[in-house]
Amino acid sequence: MRIVTDPACYEELIAKPYALFQYEHKGQLFRVESTPVSLTAANVKSKDGGWFSYRLPKIPYSVLRGIMKFFLHVAQGLQTEVLVRIYYEPMSGSYLLEVPDQMVSPSSVETKDGYLGGLYPVMDIHSHCFFSAFFSGVDNADELSNRLYGVIGSLDKRPQFLLRAGTGGQFVDISCPDDVFGESQDDTDWFGYLVKCMDRVHKL
Repeated sequence: MRIVTDPACYEELIAKPYALFQYEHKGQLFRVESTPVSLTAANVKSKDGGWFSYRLPKIPYSVLRGIMKFFLHVAQGLQTEVLVRIYYEPMSGSYLLEVPDQMVSPSSVETKDGYLGGLYPVMDIHSHCFFSAFFSGVDNADELSNRLYGVIGSLDKRPQFLLRAGTGGQFVDISCPDDVFGESQDDTDWFGYLVKCMDRVHKL
């Protein structure tokens, strides 16, 4: 992979529709992936010092609230985790949700479904049922693509939400959800939509 040291070259590359390179900055090396969705620069050797910029219109918080309500619904009914994918449709400028066909348990979720064509995959978000929110070793091994990854836990208490950006198995933690989510107008019943997809959730 190309290593860039010149800040001007860095700026030129991230202005392109897509770029993937390594950037040596202040004595540290970052894996940089730039797409129409986001700019992610992850420290190759540590979790510190990376940066992230979201380039799409912010995801409505109503989407997140609908997903959290769905996660609680699954936790109360099946006592399992579950996975939801968030996409962006560039032609209409709208967000879409998918419940991929998946096998779930109280501590795992597995799917072999590929991503929907013609859309930007923005985020994979899964629940931890009634356990706390954290990114497990399995998550670190599975979450190799360039997108956002979220996990929501402690659904029986005060829900915990962790969010990070990934590129090639390197990550940048996002401490403020407002960097990605916003209170835009959205009247979609996301919870109702997700519940209709329960036939794609299979308990192990």
